[in-house]
Amino acid sequence: MTGEGRLPFDVLGQVFAYYLEKETPLRPFETLLLVCKAWRVAALGHSSLWGRYKIILGNDTLTKLQIRYLRTRLTRIGPRTLLHIDVRYTQKSRNELTYLSMKSHILPLLKILAGSDGVLCLRWKSLRLTVELHQSTLPGSHLSAHLFAPLTYPMPSLTWLHLSLRILGEMPLFPHLPSMRSMILRRCRLQKLPDMRYATDIALDNVECLSNNTLDGVIDAPNAQYLCMTANNHTLHPSREYPALQTLYICGTRRVFNWDDLHVPRLENLILHSDTIDLVHSLSYAPFLKCIRTLQLLRDGQVFSFETPHYIGPTLDLLRACTGLRMFIVDIFGLLFLLEIWSVWGPFLEKECIFQVFFKRRRTAEMEFVPATKDVYLALARTY
Repeated sequence: MTGEGRLPFDVLGQVFAYYLEKETPLRPFETLLLVCKAWRVAALGHSSLWGRYKIILGNDTLTKLQIRYLRTRLTRIGPRTLLHIDVRYTQKSRNELTYLSMKSHILPLLKILAGSDGVLCLRWKSLRLTVELHQSTLPGSHLSAHLFAPLTYPMPSLTWLHLSLRILGEMPLFPHLPSMRSMILRRCRLQKLPDMRYATDIALDNVECLSNNTLDGVIDAPNAQYLCMTANNHTLHPSREYPALQTLYICGTRRVFNWDDLHVPRLENLILHSDTIDLVHSLSYAPFLKCIRTLQLLRDGQVFSFETPHYIGPTLDLLRACTGLRMFIVDIFGLLFLLEIWSVWGPFLEKECIFQVFFKRRRTAEMEFVPATKDVYLALARTY
């Protein structure tokens, strides 16, 4: 564009940022350089945009093309530009060619992103590295740890990490992350858990620690305010103290932790996700329940349903233990059952409440406790 029709520099920056989010290996960000001279000058002037990398592994030709673009982009970033990295590989079927292509490119790719002696790792701001293998690809679906050697460099600026890896080898990854805020580990098998001491939001989904040292599997996160963990895995162990924790999300059915030793003075929200009542039963006498203000029971991504009589006892024990409870959330299908429980056991629990039902995408019935209220009201609100 020329003259009065030319877009301002900052507006072009927003256009480029949007395109960058939608780019594909066949439609890379570099395409914008070919529009006109003004766009080329503006794109090169926004040096921070060249610090964002989205790389899809698997196709040998496209991977080589992306690595070539990556080398060029690294020459266009500013001296203080922080790097946002997204590397993904998903093998939906047993395709040996795509697996071998990914395996041959992952180490050279990480070396380029890390720079000489890990100098660029000092500027990593966010990292998503997901390598999801088909189970029949190789025994145990593991990768050798040496392929991820660059992940052992210091990363003082990294604040966001999403990791999905299954590796073998005694090489601890991400040993020191002083700026970490949000960490997501999903379907991971690691020798040792990454440094979580500074993270405030942590989600651990199907994570296994391969070390023989029990301490390597301890979830040491003293600054965590939100913690999601599975109770099924015998290789992970919660720490005894989480002084900043406000929301605890526990899922699983097979393993039961010793909740008596858990010290969580600021915990207010508890979410339990299980197909069986075992998890509810194991928590019925946990000391921290008296501080819980919001309790939610889930099942398979949907809100927990009371379908059989043996749920009643453990659920009531849980309610009795939550002496400070203000909100109890179940699904819309369990509402009538919940009302029936309340009509019989409400006076015994010595709690009064207001029921609020919200018809949402995930239908939930919320029971709000209001101690000052003498009557029980049923309020229905339809939301979209």
